[in-house]
Amino acid sequence: PPGAGFYIRFNNPIDVTKITNDLVTVAPEIPGMVVSGSYDSISINGLTAGRTTYNVTLSPDIADIFGQTLGEPVALTFYTGSMRAYLTGPSETLTTLDPTASVPAFTVYSVNMPKLRVRAYSVTPDDWPAYLTYLQEYYRDTDRRPPGDEVLNTTVSVDGEKDTLTETNIDLTAALGGRYGHAVVIVDTPPSLLELIFPNSYEPVIQSWVQSTNIGLDAIT
Repeated sequence: PPGAGFYIRFNNPIDVTKITNDLVTVAPEIPGMVVSGSYDSISINGLTAGRTTYNVTLSPDIADIFGQTLGEPVALTFYTGSMRAYLTGPSETLTTLDPTASVPAFTVYSVNMPKLRVRAYSVTPDDWPAYLTYLQEYYRDTDRRPPGDEVLNTTVSVDGEKDTLTETNIDLTAALGGRYGHAVVIVDTPPSLLELIFPNSYEPVIQSWVQSTNIGLDAIT
């Protein structure tokens, strides 16, 4: 899979003290490539891309522990598949938005997710205890609703390349009723028809109590 290393095994133990990046050529280049040796194998690690064909050429100077070398270049081909769909974002119970941003935006990151479902519930500080209870019970009952009134339920398109970690900034102006306020924000994938019938509690979901404020506080002891 993308991001995983390539491993090449030899008939004899190799002289690992002489294994360097210069002995291996890869096209296209792998960002951050590191070549290392271990007993009878060579590993090539780095930021490999998805859905890519990599042509690897081993130098004829690679030697085993007996001093024997390959003698001629060896060409190998590796293929990477597609990355698994992935969603990540703020993991804190409470998220404070950037007060210097032009709009109050909640940021998430995804891979191979063309669309994201965004829901938001308007809340006040008085709803905080109910929100904590909601979080504690969420994975026991994924049909539970957070406190507050639903003020946003929409689908946003993700503008990113396949197999690439993509940042999506979700404008919460409408959910907050302006520039400042509080909302419980839930970001996940739009459910398929089958998931509507048989909900999957293991689908990736990002949820947080979000506050947008221009108040700063320093505590000094």
